[in-house]
Amino acid sequence: MLLDVEKWLLEVGISVNGSKSLTMIFDFSRCPLPEGLEFFNAGEPIPRVETMKVLGFHIHNKLKWDIQVNEMVVKASKRVLCSKA
Repeated sequence: MLLDVEKWLLEVGISVNGSKSLTMIFDFSRCPLPEGLEFFNAGEPIPRVETMKVLGFHIHNKLKWDIQVNEMVVKASKRVLCSKA
């Protein structure tokens, strides 16, 4: 499947910046994913992450919101402190 995507990207002239690419697998099982599961772009492995920031939102591979909520609380606290000064 991924080879088909890579082939299509080459056909239409789109290149993927491997240094800006990340892999996230949404997994709701209790056991960890196998370590050997990797994705590649032009022969280079794409790093796998548990969390990433996309369009301003922090996404977790278990779809937890704690990181996003904590970031919003920190930003709101800074704004409240600035408005008191």
